[in-house]
Amino acid sequence: MKEDDFDNKVIIIIQRITPPVFPDFELRVTDAGPLGLIDSKNVIQEAIDKCYNLGGGIVVIPEGKHKINWPLKLRSNVNLHLAKNSYLKFSSSPNDYLPVVRVGWEETTCYNYSPMIYGYQQKNIAITGEGTIDGSADEFWMQWKLLQEPEKVYCEIWGQN
Repeated sequence: MKEDDFDNKVIIIIQRITPPVFPDFELRVTDAGPLGLIDSKNVIQEAIDKCYNLGGGIVVIPEGKHKINWPLKLRSNVNLHLAKNSYLKFSSSPNDYLPVVRVGWEETTCYNYSPMIYGYQQKNIAITGEGTIDGSADEFWMQWKLLQEPEKVYCEIWGQN
């Protein structure tokens, strides 16, 4: 493929993208309750669910470090907005991402550990802001990645790619 063909295809793709639009409603996570010192997942999830039930809008994660021990489930018409200096630290324990859910993995649909932030069959969603999402890759996921390569070879041999 010529470089100019590639550039033209990129332009066409970008022109097809429609940015999400959210209702003019904002809910600070702390409006749903105090953030937990050990796990803030329930309060954040409650805010996401409440915002969804009210027709959608923006859920604001406040400044500070927030530990999350379970996956967050995004809902339609909700923008999860991380305020400046907010920090979501997800668990490094694989068991925290069970039960398995339907996911896409390397061009395949399968059942696997839940992503840290999950939005299956949801529409008009976004994650915005200047905060940080820390998936704890250095604590566990990079170790798992070393095991992934042999499994990929097995799937290719048996035609399951």
